Amino acid sequence: MRCLDTYALMEMLENKPGYAHITKEEFVIPDSTLAEFYSLMCKKPNEKTARYWLERFRPYSRPVSLDIWIAAVRYRAARRPANLSLFDCIGYAFSQVNKCKFVTGDREFYGVEGVEYIK
Repeated sequence: MRCLDTYALMEMLENKPGYAHITKEEFVIPDSTLAEFYSLMCKKPNEKTARYWLERFRPYSRPVSLDIWIAAVRYRAARRPANLSLFDCIGYAFSQVNKCKFVTGDREFYGVEGVEYIK
């Protein structure tokens, strides 16, 4: 099982070759990641497209508990100079708790345990 971050979702939509295999296997998307993705899609291209993708990805969306939020805040604080986004930290914490690979192309996660880094 894989846990996708916003970077991975955007790369999938752009049909980037490194991400082609992702939809052929089981994956989940934390609610917070799907909300961030929706926000970005509203800006570019537009809200209609954002709603379309929100509904397409909704079946893969999973709730994020307060414990995961707290773990994400702690993880981010411990790596403050890295300037990690809170959404990415939530996705990573979610993946750790749920024993998933965290799929991202964000360079801040390169070499981190439990991460499938795809550039």
